Amino acid sequence: MKVSIVISSHNYDRFLRESIDSALAQTWGDKEVIVVDDASNDQSREILRSYGDQIQCDFVEFHSQIKTVNRCFELSKGDLVIFLDADDRLYAETAERFVNLFRHNAALPTPVKASGYLRAVDVDGEPTGRRIPRRLTKSGDHRQNLLDFGPRYFRAAYTSGNAWSREFLDQVFPLDPNLSLGPDGQLNLICPLFGRVAAIETEVADYRVHDRNKGPTAREFSRRGLERILLQNRESRQLLDLWVEKTSERPVPTRQWDLTWRELIMSESAARFGSSIRRPSLREIVRSCVFQGQTSTPKRLLVLAAAVFVKCLPDRMALAVARRMLNLRHTRLT
Repeated sequence: MKVSIVISSHNYDRFLRESIDSALAQTWGDKEVIVVDDASNDQSREILRSYGDQIQCDFVEFHSQIKTVNRCFELSKGDLVIFLDADDRLYAETAERFVNLFRHNAALPTPVKASGYLRAVDVDGEPTGRRIPRRLTKSGDHRQNLLDFGPRYFRAAYTSGNAWSREFLDQVFPLDPNLSLGPDGQLNLICPLFGRVAAIETEVADYRVHDRNKGPTAREFSRRGLERILLQNRESRQLLDLWVEKTSERPVPTRQWDLTWRELIMSESAARFGSSIRRPSLREIVRSCVFQGQTSTPKRLLVLAAAVFVKCLPDRMALAVARRMLNLRHTRLT
């Protein structure tokens, strides 16, 4: 089974060599390492050329992460594909672990993808003590749960923590470059519609946290940050609805997934920052806290109490409570 480890990069020379070296160091021998550089003007291209024929390189001028990832997949030939971020690094046994997961479960359907946990590290590669995500969705067929609960149901790893079957990727590529959702946001969202997913209960890569992160660890509690998250949530619903229709044997109605309490608190907070986003009613917030989710009753009641405070308190106090609820990076409350 051939594994393609593909890296899309833009001006990441300070991390790129570590990322490539981690791909080349995989214990699984049947692999290819492909790097597509998108319009870098730092030392990235010199670094890539220094590897000679150890890696396959392509230089593009897309100025688009999604278009670059589409090119990565176009060049790949592996049965499994790992999209490795240029600032992350794989553990040496990761590809082999993923291959074993796909090969050694003859009694079960072949998964469309497998995920493992990521260890967060700082700019120097030192562990921060955080594991991403806090909990992966367990192995299994989750199509119906995804249909019932919507986009926020499935808990998956970020980009570097996944291995994808080519059979699945062939059905969904190229990804849509017009969405604000990243490659992992699009793929993780729709993959349970196509079949079984698998999870490894161990860490498979280091996820680097630094000033250029645009993933969830970089989400800000500000008008702009909240508007961006809410936009991505709307796009997730639209994309999921599109693929539900495409993968269903018979026509299905447009699905109306309820907003989660987190989304309602984000909307309330964004409005308090001065955004034109509609403020949810107290009734909507209460209903969401009480009737949605898979958490315990005590936790729901705690969330409900905090949400009521957010709705009823003056702006500064409400925003302070909301920030704690959402656990987003603190910014000045303006």
